[in-house]
Amino acid sequence: MSECFNEFFCNIGTGLAETLPKTDVDPLSYLINYTHIRFSRNLTRNYSGDHQQLIGISMAIIKDNKTILVGILTHMINTVIRTAKFPDSRKIARVRPLHNKGDNSDRNNYRPIFVLTAISKITEKVLAIQVRTLFLRKL
Repeated sequence: MSECFNEFFCNIGTGLAETLPKTDVDPLSYLINYTHIRFSRNLTRNYSGDHQQLIGISMAIIKDNKTILVGILTHMINTVIRTAKFPDSRKIARVRPLHNKGDNSDRNNYRPIFVLTAISKITEKVLAIQVRTLFLRKL
């Protein structure tokens, strides 16, 4: 069953991506280059073994050591923005199927839940804040 979910979830994104229109817009034009990170209070302090096995470091460790790590994280995130490339090492996630409704044996009745690394969550939140800020400035 896990192989069935794996194949289904791995291929569904490619099909959706092919339906999106092509664009010549530079993705960096949407971002603002911040030189520091403000740690959000809504980043959960997860001590679960799952997270630590997946990534080797928990959000709790990052939050407890934020004054030490902020410079490193800022450099990493600015590199993502500058190069417009999200490193493969930060694309690793544990995928868990969550049943929505209907027949349990039909894989279309499940949606994937991605357990992301702490560094990926922080990077995505910073990028989301930048995109929202830019969008609001353009209104």
